[in-house]
Amino acid sequence: MIVVGLIGWISLYALWRLFLRARFSTVHPEKLPPGVLGNHTIEISEKCLRETTDVNDTAYAWENIGAIEQDEQYLYIFVGMLCAYIIPKQAFTTIDEVQAFHHLVNTYIHKARGKRYRAQDVV
Repeated sequence: MIVVGLIGWISLYALWRLFLRARFSTVHPEKLPPGVLGNHTIEISEKCLRETTDVNDTAYAWENIGAIEQDEQYLYIFVGMLCAYIIPKQAFTTIDEVQAFHHLVNTYIHKARGKRYRAQDVV
């Protein structure tokens, strides 16, 4: 009886590992759609945020941008509840450029929403 139980647990463990491997396998670049990997250019203007790749050109009006956030290494521009452009701060020459970009994006977002601009909103 113990042997049958042990074999059952080993079988379950093996199946569980196969499930996890299939579920969380490494993403293979060749399986991604064109334009996901490679150079992405983000441009901002008073009208919109524009992302350009070799195969895509997408523009988001500021009214449709959720927010801009940052941590120590990245800027996050949210264009949906679970979708954001992630920009490495090392893409900028200086930290002053990072802060100026962050400030300008935040200003455009607030203006598009018709909110009154306040300095503490863009820090």
